[in-house]
Amino acid sequence: MTRLVAETLRRVARAGLQDSMPRAAVLFIHARVQSTHPTIVEDASLVQLWGPRFSVYAVAAEDRAVFTLGRLPMDRRRRARAVDLADRLEDLLGGGAMPFGEAGRALGEQPKQLRYAAPTGRVLLRWDGARQPTVWIAAPPRDDPDWARLELARRYLHTRGPATADDFSQWAGINRTAAAATFDALADSLIPVVTPFGEADVLAADEDALAGRSGRPARVRLLPSGDTYTLLQGRQRELLVADAERRKEVWPSRVWPGTVLVDGEVVGTWRRADRTVTFDVWQHLTSDTRKVGRGRGDVAPHSRQSTDDGALGQLRSTRVGTVGVSVAASLAFHAMDVAGLGIDLAEVPRVRRLLQTYGERFKARCFTDHEWEYAHRYVDPSARLAARFAGKEAVMKSLGAGWRRIHWKDIEITGGGAPRVNLSGTAQRRADMIGVVRVLVTITHTDDQAMVFAMSFRDSAASSG
Repeated sequence: MTRLVAETLRRVARAGLQDSMPRAAVLFIHARVQSTHPTIVEDASLVQLWGPRFSVYAVAAEDRAVFTLGRLPMDRRRRARAVDLADRLEDLLGGGAMPFGEAGRALGEQPKQLRYAAPTGRVLLRWDGARQPTVWIAAPPRDDPDWARLELARRYLHTRGPATADDFSQWAGINRTAAAATFDALADSLIPVVTPFGEADVLAADEDALAGRSGRPARVRLLPSGDTYTLLQGRQRELLVADAERRKEVWPSRVWPGTVLVDGEVVGTWRRADRTVTFDVWQHLTSDTRKVGRGRGDVAPHSRQSTDDGALGQLRSTRVGTVGVSVAASLAFHAMDVAGLGIDLAEVPRVRRLLQTYGERFKARCFTDHEWEYAHRYVDPSARLAARFAGKEAVMKSLGAGWRRIHWKDIEITGGGAPRVNLSGTAQRRADMIGVVRVLVTITHTDDQAMVFAMSFRDSAASSG
């Protein structure tokens, strides 16, 4: 397999490298770039900064705006707070650098508060994994924050998709409204797919890779502790490791081990202590695969085997070439049969009157918080609420049930240009009962009317079986 050279650091860091202990960014680069050294993150092509969720990240210097301005708050008050902190820090430092704890105390702030200046793109740092970061001020990026947020979402989807706007919100550390608006703006470049957790989106440009049409992955891969590939949270971990007990081994409460991938699947973990590498493999490996992990003996299922640095040279030859499409790339696109159709029309003036008369009571009965927030981004939310009201009726019809059997809030319609349907509670139970795995809607509205057409699908393999 072709190994990347040092000049391709920008490509390796395209999705950002979270630099948690034990120096995850350094290990990530070491697994992919020849002649890596412990101070690689100090290369002029990289910078360190507080990135998503205000964790320390190493990113390409020319991508600084993506990981900073892409997270700049849309709220004016919070944005002003970030700019004010950066201005005060610049006045304090006077062109120099200072440990961030000392800088925070000098400004009369809790040191961790300085991280909230990071989305301005002006605060850079150096962290070596032991001492507290040293911070300094750089010239602000000239890029547009809206562009940066879209690009950040694209990179997130490329490496961690399929995903939803809520997933992006949690990863990036931005609020749900900003995340939803970002996914809406990207609607034309996204494809909705079905995952074990419901509908999500992938980049249209990644369709071939996700469907397995762009070639097979490297046969065997060893990923280091804290690698971006395994930096998953919550339900996304189940896509990578289905067995709950095995997930505890991959993501223990203390320092994570490295992972062993065979044909794109996690089959075990590995750790290194001095000159000894210890493997814990969970399944039987073929003779060809065992050759890669052979040290003083074969790597057997459910057993621990060690190898010295001589065999480690063989193992290093299996390094991953670059950050590719996400951990969920093995999800197949489903062939589906139509299970039901539904259509409904809502009068916008009527919904406007209900909104004016009942307000919060109307919301409490019919709309989720996300739907309510989306509609109220507009001066008059009535048309968007009418569309969602009609959409819920249309979805009920496609499921062969009405509002007496399905609660209004158990159907959620999110997004604008490419709306998505999320089912829960009574709606999900009804879908499960008739084998529906996906519901699509299309919305159109004028100043006076909103019309929605819904189509529900069942898996063709299940329906033919």
